[in-house]
Amino acid sequence: MQKIILSHKKTAKRALAIDSKAISSIAAGINKNQKTDGRRDNDATWGKKEYRGVREDGSAWEKIVKWFGYKLHLIVDANYELPVAYRVTKASESDINEAHRMIDKLEEERPQILKHCDTMEADRGYDDTKLIKKLYDQHKIKPVIDIRNMWKDPDETRQLQGYENVIYNYKGNVYCCCQETGKEREMASGGFEKDRKTLKKLCPAKQYGIDCKCINTCPSKRGGNKNKNRYRQENIYTYRPV
Repeated sequence: MQKIILSHKKTAKRALAIDSKAISSIAAGINKNQKTDGRRDNDATWGKKEYRGVREDGSAWEKIVKWFGYKLHLIVDANYELPVAYRVTKASESDINEAHRMIDKLEEERPQILKHCDTMEADRGYDDTKLIKKLYDQHKIKPVIDIRNMWKDPDETRQLQGYENVIYNYKGNVYCCCQETGKEREMASGGFEKDRKTLKKLCPAKQYGIDCKCINTCPSKRGGNKNKNRYRQENIYTYRPV
């Protein structure tokens, strides 16, 4: 299996994905008297997963799933759907904690898997700053992980430091605001400067041919707006290098 993945490293983009799966136990849990009677699962625990989203009408929804049993943690090759690492834990085990252990074990036992990996894909349950930094800083793996909204304030956007007419949201989308009309436009991507660890954002009017009355005086257009000032403070978390 490992040879198959590595043999295609030059012809396909190497991508790993990580997730967990609930495994329910049909046995009962520990009784109040802590006595074993042969019909109970004393190793299983209760697990919970929470799902949240926003409907088309703007209202929020939430779904909570609980189960008694275990949890299967998997890292797979996303191109060939082959598992490269797995662990079975109690249902209460944290996905993020187990992700750290599995990546560390891969580094110890099969480092070539991580060496030839470009991206690691995961849902927002794995949106953890330490995990993101481990993937990118230690293994040069780009984290393709859905971003959780960790902002405590109700504001949908914040001003980008050093730019009076540039704002961004919790997902890292960057917008410029027309100084005359106030219209917000998402800025064009200019790529990721690996040597500077910097995302580059470009004027959307100039890149897409959009009519903008302030294009000649807009401060965000000059110099390509290289948002280097936020990389170590927020960029590795908000502005992902992909």
